[in-house]
Amino acid sequence: MKFPIIVLVAAVLVVMMSCSQTTAPTTAHQVGEVYGGGLVVSVSMDGSGVQHGLIISLNSLSSGAGWTRAGDMCKNFTAGGHNDWVVPDVSDLREVYDGLSVLNPALKTVGDTLGPHVYWTSREYDKSDAWYVSFVNGGANHASKAEAYRVRAVRRF
Repeated sequence: MKFPIIVLVAAVLVVMMSCSQTTAPTTAHQVGEVYGGGLVVSVSMDGSGVQHGLIISLNSLSSGAGWTRAGDMCKNFTAGGHNDWVVPDVSDLREVYDGLSVLNPALKTVGDTLGPHVYWTSREYDKSDAWYVSFVNGGANHASKAEAYRVRAVRRF
């Protein structure tokens, strides 16, 4: 059976178009932007031009909770239609601390700030202690998991 040349060309074009790369989104996110249920802390671009970043919740989930409770709070937290929130790692909170001059003015517009408090991280030190980051000086240390520290959730996009 012979196919007309137009049918063969159309078939080749369909195959070529289905194999082409998708383009990166045109929206460029910026540090301090309210997006994805929280506030953008950092933005990076991968090799294919797609943006990724860290988002912190707009409000503290608690002004004082133990480490295990902090994990439960973040796991059960939903904002902006997203339920993939977690307790931040030490490096996440240090990134937030380093960006306070941009992040706090943006948070103030929604009624909160990252004050000079101590925040739990997801990192366990041993069976009885876990790491925290102090927003007084940006330092990280460990304390009893029973201590009542602030809880902020983060997620990635």
